[in-house]
Order: sequence, then C-alpha cells, then structure tokens
Amino acid sequence: MLLAVFGWLPAAPRAQGAGTPSTPGVPKTDQQKSGEAIFQQNCTLCHVFSGDKKRFNVQSSTELIGLYKRPTVTDEAVRTLILVGMPGRMPSFRYTLAAREIDDLIAYLKIR
Repeated sequence: MLLAVFGWLPAAPRAQGAGTPSTPGVPKTDQQKSGEAIFQQNCTLCHVFSGDKKRFNVQSSTELIGLYKRPTVTDEAVRTLILVGMPGRMPSFRYTLAAREIDDLIAYLKIR
C-alpha cells in the first residue's frame, strides 16, 4: 500500500489541498522551520540532494522534493510512512518523533 502511495511516479499535477512549494523571499512559518530542523536531524542522512550522494556514499535516495505534487500523497499516508517505516528501506520513527514533530515535518515536506 505504501509503495503504491509513494511509488516513484512521474510528476503529476498537484493534488487539491496539497502544500505550496517554498517561494524565494517568502518566509517559512514557525511550523515549517521546525519541520526543516527535524528533517535535517532525522532524514538527511538518507534523503540527501543528488549532488551529495557521492560525498555521503549514498547509493540511492529520494530527495523528497515535490513529494506533495504526487496525487496519491496525503498527510495521513506520509504520517503512516513516518510511523511505520518500510522494512529494509526506511526505519520507523514511531518512538523517535512526537505527534507535533511529525505535523511540523509534514508542513515542511509540503513546501520542499
């Protein structure tokens, strides 16, 4: 199910209600700033930018840029993936992140 939601599909039109990408010059909300810090602390080891993959010796990763442009991605699907993880691919953060932190992370992912 999660693979169907997060299957690496070609970019599609933005789903209604999805987040708005960050616009240069538009300040992030406090929640988005908090989510960015949580992302930096917990997610960047695997979700690095393409140019950093070689530097960090990462074979493959998902940058999560434009995640909310995919029509099947919802807040609940992202929350479930964060809580449950994907065996062999992504750890569970069920005992690492509080509900508020997950909300902040989702707010950041919407503008990434």
